Amino acid sequence: MLNTRKKEEIVLLHTNDLHFNFNHREIFEEVVKEFRDTCENVFLIDAGDIFVRQEQYWPEDGLEFYKNRGRHMIESMNKAGYDVTTLGNNELDYKGTVTRDNLRLAQFHRLGANVEVNTDKFDQPKPYTVLETACGHTVAFLGLSLDQKSGYPDGINVRPPEETLEDYLYLHEKYDVLVLLNHLGVKRDR
Repeated sequence: MLNTRKKEEIVLLHTNDLHFNFNHREIFEEVVKEFRDTCENVFLIDAGDIFVRQEQYWPEDGLEFYKNRGRHMIESMNKAGYDVTTLGNNELDYKGTVTRDNLRLAQFHRLGANVEVNTDKFDQPKPYTVLETACGHTVAFLGLSLDQKSGYPDGINVRPPEETLEDYLYLHEKYDVLVLLNHLGVKRDR
């Protein structure tokens, strides 16, 4: 069947590896607003590592800093109007239930197609999500997370992304646009 729908421009605004530091947030929010004011289809996406898991980089002892900074990051991303994020290795290396609780505050989709969760300390992410443009075109976002050699805490298993991708290639045929939102590193992404 011939697709007779109007052609549209889609704008993807992207961040990754924020690591608890939303630099120049006010300027960033201004730029996002400018795009949203002038373009119809703007999606704000993030490719993971919102948090910092390594305690040696926390300026205070204990989980209080981690909890407060994590909450601040999620609230800032909510305010900026993020649509989708993929979970990075810093999120998957959860800290008790604090990581899960902070991520639950997110008003945006959290993805990880190759993430298998078998603990109540972390929520199972969705593999993908589908958003629509103003004219009804469908944009599928598939999230793939890093299968790091050092592994993850109990209850988190991350399958090789290349194998997982094979399971979701049908999305390319089912939806108008497929966006791979990966947290794999530049070399592996390419």
